[in-house]
Amino acid sequence: MLFHTILLCIPVTYAATLFNYGAFTQTATYSIANQLGFFTAYDLNVVYNQVPNSTFAYNQVLNGGYDLLTGTIDNAVNLRFNSQRNVTVLGQLDQGPDLVLASIPSITTVEQLRGKPLIVDSPVSGKH
Repeated sequence: MLFHTILLCIPVTYAATLFNYGAFTQTATYSIANQLGFFTAYDLNVVYNQVPNSTFAYNQVLNGGYDLLTGTIDNAVNLRFNSQRNVTVLGQLDQGPDLVLASIPSITTVEQLRGKPLIVDSPVSGKH
């Protein structure tokens, strides 16, 4: 009986687990983990998605477009308590997206803003 050895060479490709991350900015936590190779070490292909506004961002989380979102707490509180949406806040990661309250030089206290027009990223986020 004659036996033949057959060698098959099949290229094997491996894809890391895709993980969609939404945020206003690349936070310090994300940047450092990425630079240190943390995601690669755990076979994660983390894709950073910059969000244009709070409304879009939280809708993406609720609809499955993002696996994780870092954002400000007012939006999550609004969705959870005022809109009865199922959003869970895991915790504070770092200094966040560096939100600021800015005005003209003649306004020196927050109280002076009462009744004045304001610009916000989403008129319905954090409202109660």
